[in-house]
Amino acid sequence: MGLNKESGNCCKLTIGRVAIAGRPLYTNEAIASLIPNSLNPDYLRHGLQYWDVLQGVDQAIKGATLNKEKLNKIKFQYPASDLEQQKIAEILSTVDRAIEQTEALIAKQQRIKTGLMQDLLTRGIDEHGNLRSEETHEFKDSPLGRIPVEWEVEALDDCVEFWDGKRIPLKQDDRDQMDGEFPYYGASGIIDHIDKYLFDDDLILVGEDGENVISRHLPLAFKVSGRIWVNNQAHVLKPKADQDIDFLTNRLEFYDYSLLVSGSAQPKLNQRNLRQMQLPIPPRHEQSRIGLVLTTLNKVDTGRVSYLTKLHSLKTALMQDLLTGKVRVTPLLSESA
Repeated sequence: MGLNKESGNCCKLTIGRVAIAGRPLYTNEAIASLIPNSLNPDYLRHGLQYWDVLQGVDQAIKGATLNKEKLNKIKFQYPASDLEQQKIAEILSTVDRAIEQTEALIAKQQRIKTGLMQDLLTRGIDEHGNLRSEETHEFKDSPLGRIPVEWEVEALDDCVEFWDGKRIPLKQDDRDQMDGEFPYYGASGIIDHIDKYLFDDDLILVGEDGENVISRHLPLAFKVSGRIWVNNQAHVLKPKADQDIDFLTNRLEFYDYSLLVSGSAQPKLNQRNLRQMQLPIPPRHEQSRIGLVLTTLNKVDTGRVSYLTKLHSLKTALMQDLLTGKVRVTPLLSESA
């Protein structure tokens, strides 16, 4: 959506997504372009994100489309005052900017973290807290390439005990009868809470089935503690005494499993392949140093993601209040007058 007749188009992109053009442009038939007459363009942009425009969706043979005739008939309430529209748009845009800035910060931190993990999990840090390099430290050849002389290449089977035999899957109907406080884990995390548990320990879960084994949109390896239940879609690993659980969790999460996965329609990371995977493993004391650094970074990430979630919740609440007239901004207009 632009700001005048030439660039004043509100563009509906991927269904449900709205953008302001901001400049003269041409669009194809897949985009609905709207030129606001009596509405503040930015107010309309926010309104289209909130109003039920998806009621105008038709399911075509090649996918969903937005029926422009139905879109044209959408009815909604809005303040007659241009100043009130502008103030509402300003408030919502302020939250939008905070969301965008937080998302950019998270993305930047993730790039930094990925690079640091690559260094920590392949070169490690010495007793002085310095990253190793072949210019300053001694390295050796290994089946996985060059690694610090203090490190060894080990199979995962030598680092953990597999407790998969203790897992029990539960159907949804059964879980509905077991409502409780204990987390019920699947391949990508908690999917329910029930009134019984199978494990009471510090463990690592590694997703076994599902699209996430390939896409990695969610963590594949994660640390769990306390009383939990695990279904048969996640491997259950108990680190041995000479392994630091935080280091090993990050080591497993950073691993590229693409060559170990079987199946295409339903990717599967079977136990046999998981047991045999080779990992560069430092001594226990260095594992602890690396694990502490990565755990600290993960906590920072979690805090920022939590803040982003709160911003999205705030935006939703403000849209519900301001775009329905439930809460008026007229007192703010009086203050600024």
